[in-house]
Amino acid sequence: MRRVLVPVAIVLALLSGAVLEATRHVVLSPALTWAGQPRARLGAGLVGRFYAAVNATIATGDDGALAELLSVDFVDHAPRPGRTPDRAGLLATVRSLHAVAPTRRLVVLDLVAEGDRVATRVGVEGAGEAVFLGLPVAADRLWGATDAFRVVAGRVAERWGDTAGGLALTPLLAVDVAVSPPARKAVTLERWTYAPGAAETRVTNTGFLVVFVESGALRVVFDPSSRSPARLVPRLLPGAPPGTPTGDRLVSPGEPVTLQPGDALVVPRLDRFRVRNDGPMPASALAVVAEQEQPSRPLAGADAAPAIAHAVLAGGIAENLPPGEATVAIGQAAVSIGSPLPGHRVEIAEAAWVDAEALVLSAEGETLITEGVFGDAPHTLLVVTVGAVSGTADDESG
Repeated sequence: MRRVLVPVAIVLALLSGAVLEATRHVVLSPALTWAGQPRARLGAGLVGRFYAAVNATIATGDDGALAELLSVDFVDHAPRPGRTPDRAGLLATVRSLHAVAPTRRLVVLDLVAEGDRVATRVGVEGAGEAVFLGLPVAADRLWGATDAFRVVAGRVAERWGDTAGGLALTPLLAVDVAVSPPARKAVTLERWTYAPGAAETRVTNTGFLVVFVESGALRVVFDPSSRSPARLVPRLLPGAPPGTPTGDRLVSPGEPVTLQPGDALVVPRLDRFRVRNDGPMPASALAVVAEQEQPSRPLAGADAAPAIAHAVLAGGIAENLPPGEATVAIGQAAVSIGSPLPGHRVEIAEAAWVDAEALVLSAEGETLITEGVFGDAPHTLLVVTVGAVSGTADDESG
């Protein structure tokens, strides 16, 4: 039987973005077999199922089928910034696309397989905008243009490719909060850090406060004379589709509650509570604060107690928030070296912070970020938005 051989240079050309004019959906059939069938055909079929599972995850947020196709020791040689180069890292990347572009799907434009290796050229199709917390995401940043795989024992063992513009998006929290009158308030994004054993008592203003724990654990106790209960929003378990109920519950006045990483607490207005780090390691939390008047404090610095620090990362401009109720969303974007951030329009209020560089809080249709490149090293972008509760605008317009 005649064997069909393809030089490795052709596969390398495919990976560099060259268009294979006459080889759309080609599968080569070397003599080696796997489980009684040509290895290349099995590999090509597996990669086809891989993309189908990726599309299912993008559409639903459920990564169960995709996880089944990846080896336990899967290695990703082109992870997104901030992602681990393993099975969990790739699954997290694909799950995040559900929150950004659930109507998009990947399409294999060209495919070449030889032995246990498969190379593809990939496009992105579908209607609807790709948006992450108000930040527009171009289609070519959702997925790279080329992929290469090694398949072993019916699973994808390794993946190579480009990183799609060096962007990894992670939704952290979306929670509805009450907005008491007056609706015009100053919104800030802060980071609170506590050394082991550090504690303080805080009092909320006439707005709202959302505390999201990043690391460590914080014990919070509300004053027994508090006027109303707080709301605990437990973290979303890894692998759970977005929109899965988290088991929110009320925290009564005087009741202690321990917040773990990923947990959030919505604190009522005009309330008093005590925060303490009982753990052996430092703890940190992001705080989204809305107050009737801009607080008088430095942009970054520590309290009198050196074991506690409060840093205002971004914000402070008074905004007209939705009356009655608003949605507070927090997300994180890992941005690679030289990756540009597009300018965009802001619905109501937005605060963003890149590592140690504060960005402008903007609102009511103004531009938040102009087109630009941040520094010569990978950065982490934190974004907080305050917007209308989903469906509110549609109900009012109807």
